[in-house]
Amino acid sequence: QTRRNAGDVRELVTQLGENLDFSAEVAHSMFHVCLEVRSMDAVARVEEIAMERGILLPAQAYQKWLRACADGRDKRGAAVVRRMVLAGHAPCDGLCKTLMTRCATTQDFLLAEALAAC
Repeated sequence: QTRRNAGDVRELVTQLGENLDFSAEVAHSMFHVCLEVRSMDAVARVEEIAMERGILLPAQAYQKWLRACADGRDKRGAAVVRRMVLAGHAPCDGLCKTLMTRCATTQDFLLAEALAAC
């Protein structure tokens, strides 16, 4: 059921992205809602739509996504770090240390390695 609901959220994001004036504020709000309902595929879709439209998400959006990755909710952590850097942001030292500690617990060594390279 949860997997189906996550797919529904991703589909809803796609439909909204096609039919809304997709501003930075809308993208950030949708991003936050998708994180709240733990639909990581929908989070990725919001970011994808934003990038297609030339909208750069704020650093805080990527930081929240990285926290979800470090908690084991999304295995795209290393890719999220690369996307964050491409968007012109970099995780601060304090966030990196916190996330690397979480990575040790979840054994997400790819994310830890990506954070160490920043």
